[in-house]
Amino acid sequence: MTATGYTSTTGDPRKVDIAGDTMTGDLVLPDSSPDTATSAASKGYVDGLVALLAALTGATFTGVVTIDDTDFVILGTGKGFRFRPTGSALDLEAAGADFLISNWSGDEVGEGTQRSYFRLSADAQNVQIAGKVEFAAGLYGAVRHVLDGAANTVGFHGATPVAQQTVTGSRTDGTALASLLTALDALGLIVDGSSA
Repeated sequence: MTATGYTSTTGDPRKVDIAGDTMTGDLVLPDSSPDTATSAASKGYVDGLVALLAALTGATFTGVVTIDDTDFVILGTGKGFRFRPTGSALDLEAAGADFLISNWSGDEVGEGTQRSYFRLSADAQNVQIAGKVEFAAGLYGAVRHVLDGAANTVGFHGATPVAQQTVTGSRTDGTALASLLTALDALGLIVDGSSA
């Protein structure tokens, strides 16, 4: 950089007149704290700013990321998600494909065993739940009812899940009724307190 100088007649071209001046050439700062001669053109100031910016090709954030009062959209090829707090409720929406909810057993996504639990169909109002579903008094609390799609068993009111029950016996002599009461008791739907 050269300047007219701090006086109009005997100015030093290395200095800028505080009353105003004309500069030509590059303005070089030696580092992010320019307090030395400009003989070495460091780009520390720019590097410092770049470290604070997220690259469009991807970035890792180590602190809390807040998206204030707007929607958050993630787009894929022909499909996407939208987290929408701007409507009348809090919406998690998907478009273009079935919406699956799964969990990995490892420390990161893609590590360990993937277990898929829910499927929300894109082409119909249809929900599928895979595996065992427990209805509890509270999360991690006492289990009240169990529907186990994998084992094809059910149990209500704390009963151990059992397979579909078969009622046997005769309706005429009452043995079918006794078998039915035993089956319902096994499912947990009743407590058989009847007597012979």
